[in-house]
Amino acid sequence: MHTQLYFAYGLNMGDSHMMVLCEEAERAGAARLPGHRFSISGTGGATLLPEEGAEVWGVLWRLNARDEKILDAHEMVHLGIYDRRFVGVETGAGETLKALTYIAADPAPGAPREGYAEDVAAIGKWIGLPGAYLEEVRAWRGDTAPPHVMSREKNST
Repeated sequence: MHTQLYFAYGLNMGDSHMMVLCEEAERAGAARLPGHRFSISGTGGATLLPEEGAEVWGVLWRLNARDEKILDAHEMVHLGIYDRRFVGVETGAGETLKALTYIAADPAPGAPREGYAEDVAAIGKWIGLPGAYLEEVRAWRGDTAPPHVMSREKNST
């Protein structure tokens, strides 16, 4: 049987959301992706940006082949909205595992959908992700990127 680890860092971290999409998925626990920062893409959903010293927290899921195809469709890979990527995530046990994740094809920051950042942070709190990380996620309220993203964009021009 095909089993693929999937690293979720947005709404798919939550059991209720994930179980609607992928009925047979199994939560494998929290994990951390070093060298990346949580961001919101132009579509209003979560994405990852490479950034040395940063980290993104999320949940590992075990997927079968059917659920993997469902996630590809949900993340609109066929339309070029998100790309499939394989990343090395660290578990609480100190293991580094290779996992599938989805990253926005267009990395330009955007505004989150209404209530999105708050919902992601609430799921993260329920799972027990670090408070400082959840504050970073919550900073994506409103219609502009948080100050740490805005200052990075100004410095790159």
